Order: sequence, then structure tokens, then C-alpha cells
Amino acid sequence: MLVVQPLAAGAPESGRSASSVRPGERIAVVGPSGSGKTTLLAILAGLPRPSSGQVLFEGRQPPNNEPPTRHGVAVVLQGFGLVSLLTAAENIAVALRCTGTDPRQAGELAAAALADLGLSELAGHRTDELSGGQRQRVAVARALALRPRILLANEPTAQQDPDDEEQPP
Repeated sequence: MLVVQPLAAGAPESGRSASSVRPGERIAVVGPSGSGKTTLLAILAGLPRPSSGQVLFEGRQPPNNEPPTRHGVAVVLQGFGLVSLLTAAENIAVALRCTGTDPRQAGELAAAALADLGLSELAGHRTDELSGGQRQRVAVARALALRPRILLANEPTAQQDPDDEEQPP
């Protein structure tokens, strides 16, 4: 379970409240531009620490500088966070390797993640050759390949191609 106790990130607080998300639940954070949605997601991921309040995963606050993947969190960034000189499959495999997955298994899991999202044909393409929507879907595949307990996504449907509107990323 993810528990959020009233948070502040150095800005004036408004409408502070505690919240929790249980396994299987999905929530959406909505608000106008500049209202702090991206900052909230960054804090939930453990980057950076809030100036007040806390985020608890499974009843504990993760230690400082602990990567989000260590406590089962994967993040899909609005700007993709892909390495442009790597292929789609390599971007996913690198993330898996960073968690200790052996190279061969990382390659297999990357291929499976791309296949799950109907992106197998993009596996060997460098991400700088892909459209914005394709890059976003590769970023989602990378996050899902990590098998997170918590998935944080910042505008995961942004830049989706018109042909992809029927399929969620």
C-alpha cells in the first residue's frame, strides 16, 4: 500500500490531505498546468523528498537516495527518459540490467514487454527514429517490464498517434 501523508514541496500548500492507494486501485491526479502534478509524482517516486509530510511504501519510508525500483515503483516520465542512441529493446533491457537482471533474461523480458504492447516491430529501431507516440509506448513497456507494484505515469497517453487512440499504452 502507498500512503501519502500531507505533503509540501517548498511551495505554499493548499488543500493538503492524506491519502492512500491500495493494491489494485488506480487513481488519477488532475489539475491545471503548474498546479504541482509532476512534482507530486516525483515525490511519490522518491525524487526529491518533500519539505514536509511523508510517503510510505508498505508502512515504511524509503531511505534517502534509494532508487524507486528498489521498493517496487516504476515511473513513466512525460519526456520519455529514453536513451536516443539505443534501440527500443536496449532501452528496456538497460533498465532491467540496472535492477540486477542477467543480460540474456533482460533481452527476453524486453522483447516480451514490447510484444505485450504490440511494438515488436520497433525492437531494433533506435528511439530517435520513433514518433513521439511510439517513444511514449516504449517508455510504458520499459516501466511494465520492471513488474512494479506501483506504476506512476506522467501523462502516459500524451503524444499518442491517432491510430493508437483505440489502444491504451
